[in-house]
Amino acid sequence: MTSVLPAQPNLEQLKKQAKDLLAAHADRSATCLPVLRHLHRFKDSPDDAVFAAALKLADVQFALAMEYGFTTWDELVRHLQDRGLGLSEDSARALARLRKDGVLAKLIGGEPRSIAGGYGGPFTILEVEGSNGGFAIHEPPNEKEVNRLNRMKRVGDFLNTIGIQAARITILEAEGRTFGVYKKVEGISFGSAKLSVGELESVTSQVVSLLVRLHEVTLADACKILGLPELEARNAAQEFRLGHDWYNADAFEHALAKELGEDKVLKAIWDETRRGMDAYNSDPRDLVFGHGDLWQDHVLLTKTPEGYKLSGVNGLWCAGLVNLYDEFLRVGSLGLYDGEGNPVGRAIIEAYNRLPGQTRRVEEVPLRHAITAFWFYLAHENTGEARLKLLASAKRTQRGG
Repeated sequence: MTSVLPAQPNLEQLKKQAKDLLAAHADRSATCLPVLRHLHRFKDSPDDAVFAAALKLADVQFALAMEYGFTTWDELVRHLQDRGLGLSEDSARALARLRKDGVLAKLIGGEPRSIAGGYGGPFTILEVEGSNGGFAIHEPPNEKEVNRLNRMKRVGDFLNTIGIQAARITILEAEGRTFGVYKKVEGISFGSAKLSVGELESVTSQVVSLLVRLHEVTLADACKILGLPELEARNAAQEFRLGHDWYNADAFEHALAKELGEDKVLKAIWDETRRGMDAYNSDPRDLVFGHGDLWQDHVLLTKTPEGYKLSGVNGLWCAGLVNLYDEFLRVGSLGLYDGEGNPVGRAIIEAYNRLPGQTRRVEEVPLRHAITAFWFYLAHENTGEARLKLLASAKRTQRGG
């Protein structure tokens, strides 16, 4: 069993620890034996034989590195350098695995120009800038998340076939571990672009066009893209219903129980939200193959002589079978703003509903309930002033403000 490095490991402290172990060996102190037995020659030796053997500082450093789960002292030193970049223990160890045998260098085009810790759910993530562009690196902790990476790769390949440049995902192995390396698409973020009224209208129509193309994919075809067995529609709706993996009303209602009991206005809003949930619980008629990640920073534009063109998307974490209201909760109502901070969502919803022959409409009432529930969800994850602001937003949203 290996030891765990301190929360803020320091190379000088570890060098001192190695010297202390060497001194303990010279003093025939048993405190050094657990670490020294990492050395192959001492693995099965009696204590007296270990104390009688000649020992160098380099030997102790090697044994100490193995005590912390590394194969060499140099590997441990490199790990500390990575931690000095602000990386977490898991991220730094993931980076070390990828550096072995030049796996990372081959992928990103040489040594990294910059490395930073990333974000995101159950994954260990690194943000790396290389000569081949920017990359996000994910180390899924279990088979379920490996399957999710494969799903993301297939969705990205599909988006590319319909003319939308999507992030390239390479799945590779390093030291028996699976990694997903996500090459980011270059472009101007919708959220940062300064758009005129005409440009905004044009980009909005392009986003709507993308949504419609995704929503026209049949359930059977969507299941094939996702690598799922062909699901009967109602079973698919149940498995991929709104909130399946990011929203659990029961859990945070329980956490809010005291506050809901003391605040009658808040409880009335929540009760109404609860009653409205049935309006947007997934039904096969509302199930679509959607992207679910078209937040303002994920929608990428290219400026051409004819104006801004929707050229690509970054982020594929939520792509898949989604409830129609979940799609517009993410894409339309909360996710997209122009360069001045003005909401684009309502324009997208209206444009989507106005399209000729549109068989699915986004209705105001269930979407409003979905948005309110989402504000409660965010409030549950926050404390203090931020939470009060979110709950106030929930109240305004519920009242249609």
